[in-house]
Amino acid sequence: MTPATPLLEVRGLTKTFHVRSGLFSREQHAVQAVDHVSFDVYPGETLGLVGESGCGKTTTGRMIMRLIQPTSGEMIYNEGSTSTDLGRLWGDALRKFRSHIQMVFQDPYSSLNPRMPVFDLIAEPLRALQPELSGREVRDRVEWIAGATGLQREHLARYPHAFSGGQRQRICIARALVIKPRLLVCDEPVSALDVSVRAQIINLLKDLQQEFGLTYIFIAHDLAVVENISTRVAVMYAGRIVETAATAELYARPGHPYTRALLQAVPRPDPLHRTDLAPLPGEMAEASNLPSGCAFHPRCALRIPVCESEIPPLAEHEPGRHVACHRAEELLRYQA
Repeated sequence: MTPATPLLEVRGLTKTFHVRSGLFSREQHAVQAVDHVSFDVYPGETLGLVGESGCGKTTTGRMIMRLIQPTSGEMIYNEGSTSTDLGRLWGDALRKFRSHIQMVFQDPYSSLNPRMPVFDLIAEPLRALQPELSGREVRDRVEWIAGATGLQREHLARYPHAFSGGQRQRICIARALVIKPRLLVCDEPVSALDVSVRAQIINLLKDLQQEFGLTYIFIAHDLAVVENISTRVAVMYAGRIVETAATAELYARPGHPYTRALLQAVPRPDPLHRTDLAPLPGEMAEASNLPSGCAFHPRCALRIPVCESEIPPLAEHEPGRHVACHRAEELLRYQA
């Protein structure tokens, strides 16, 4: 695989949920949770997927994992000269492919079976996906990944309730990595942890990425965390991607008004720091009742008449910089 070949190509990914109610479960309305999302993930990088709660980022991650079936779109996984459309895998083929992509969930306690000891929790993917391994090989692999994620051998006999939130997340990371995947989808992996523990888990993920050559999709709403771990960032709003760029470029010169507002809202440990942007008014548009034109325009201080009638395309305005805004050129030129 050449460096220019994406490990994962997502094209036009869409998910519509049909809400039903009443005596005969008739459809009342459709919720467009994800609307034609497209992006690439390259080997060895971390793509940060950010946005407010309800923007569709977790649904996107779960569709990539095939925990949710997409309504339409393609998810092409490239390995060597072989390309696989994840949306077309079913049954045993999908089961076998899960060794390539794994997920770390937001809540490290609810994603662990409280009745299983840590050894069995970590070994479960091996027994399910690599049944040809002997008992000794399973034990060696579990002890190896436990050590790599900062767990002690004596921890393997304990149960999840005996651990802190940070230790439970280490168990979840070990369970995801024990079958040696190439791509890890991290869904808010530190948002349920104490602030003092978040840095430890982020540093662990970075160390594991360097050691094992992993690729991450890092889903989060905390832009300070995303800045610390991501190579590139994709910003989502109301089910659509509104901006993608290299992390340093996006944080220095946001090209979309929504990205600007998110960055202005990041707390800074400086009592003298003052923002020049008022808090973002209103709430994110409901997926079942999106406004016409740009979904962000009712909250945007920079809107112009065309924003109310035309959906801006996600266009490349600079090399590696894609923005879905009618005024992107002006915003980027103003900050140059």
